[in-house]
Amino acid sequence: MIKPIFNNKRFTASELLHAQRESEKNDDDDDFFDVPFIKQICPISTDEKELREYIRNAEIKRKITSLVVHCTASRQNASIDGILAHWKRKGWKNVGYHIILPMEGFTILSDFNNVTNGAIGYNQNGVHISYIGGVEFVGQKWKPLDNRTESQKRLIDVFIVEMVKRFPEIKVIGHNEVAKKSCPSFKVKNEYPEHWTGI
Repeated sequence: MIKPIFNNKRFTASELLHAQRESEKNDDDDDFFDVPFIKQICPISTDEKELREYIRNAEIKRKITSLVVHCTASRQNASIDGILAHWKRKGWKNVGYHIILPMEGFTILSDFNNVTNGAIGYNQNGVHISYIGGVEFVGQKWKPLDNRTESQKRLIDVFIVEMVKRFPEIKVIGHNEVAKKSCPSFKVKNEYPEHWTGI
């Protein structure tokens, strides 16, 4: 397996791909490793082409059978480092998603060869993408709301399209289809009918 290449540093998609290829030279046979938490020091990329190229060129050694769409169930303007800190407080050893989408652009949280904590039963062979948001504060309570920006909608579509190209048999689903959750606060079946497969 490829060793984690995040060491207190964030990488752009291009840097991540280069580092991943370099790590192949010293590959060993670890069965599992913890994904370390990443300090928020890498700029968010807004280049859709970069996301496409990253997915197309990434060397993915894990068997991938599912793609799960999420929301963070947080304020839309929540920071990525705040979300990482939340997971760390919960005692998670792995991040929740491979790609996270703030209101504009995207950030890579984990190499596709790493297992993330996206959805129970869909992590070992799954890839996970999440947009920041998915709730609104109404009557003293947080309630589900599909408040994706146009950038978030577009990048989810890009992610799905490129993953389906690489893995034609992949199951494309929402977290709410495999757990008693509202996440991602919309139905993937309705939003991306040409790619949705169901479980």
